[in-house]
Amino acid sequence: MSGNKLKIYTNRNLLHGKLSYTPLLFPFLGPVLKESIPYFSAVFEKYNFDKSHYELVDDINECDFVLAPYNYWLFKDQLANTFDASSREALKFNKPLLIDAMGDPRRRINYKNAYFLVTSPYKFDRRKNEIVIPAYAEDLLETYYNGELQVRAKQEKPSVGFCGWADMSFKLYIKTIIKEAPVRFLSLFNKNYSVFKKGIFFRKNALDILKNSNLVQSNFVIRDFFSGHINTAKGDMKEARKEFVDNMINSDYILCTKGD
Repeated sequence: MSGNKLKIYTNRNLLHGKLSYTPLLFPFLGPVLKESIPYFSAVFEKYNFDKSHYELVDDINECDFVLAPYNYWLFKDQLANTFDASSREALKFNKPLLIDAMGDPRRRINYKNAYFLVTSPYKFDRRKNEIVIPAYAEDLLETYYNGELQVRAKQEKPSVGFCGWADMSFKLYIKTIIKEAPVRFLSLFNKNYSVFKKGIFFRKNALDILKNSNLVQSNFVIRDFFSGHINTAKGDMKEARKEFVDNMINSDYILCTKGD
């Protein structure tokens, strides 16, 4: 890394209309906020990446990384040529390529001289060219309780809360089992691969155990939908978010299991 700041370069000619580019570019090109993903947008309505740590340069010769301008998993099919163009440009100038690969998938991405931004990889599956960063999240205490710590008076029997997707239709269940068949088969020979099961299966198992326990009081709001996107959520998303926050505030412990 040259100087005190990380220098990144992205070819602005590869930007496509109003498509949401990687949040790493938000401090320089402005955030792209969409009503379809309100929880994600809520993060960048209030916060942004700190430009004192990195900068966007116009000259590729000055950069430490060539940044592909879009999240790979969101646009790998739609913008395949864009990722290919970024890769070719990085190779031409002998620069490492940086790709935003934040998201659930763990499939390999085949680009030479590339590094990938990921969140929550498994230790056994961690790759040398992955840079792990936290998931984007707003400060819910700040948003809903003016940043004031909510201190609970603990009861003799502790309560365990959960609010989220933990139920699915039979049709989706069968579809998911079929989709997971390869990793489920691999898990017969290497148990590590069992972690790639959809998170809802771990949630359902944990919730059943807690519901049948005499040691805790359950405080569960079990949904049959994913609330992170307007196309999958049901009802008022603002109310769903408030219910999620209140469930945490009104419980001694919270069951927090993996997603996909």
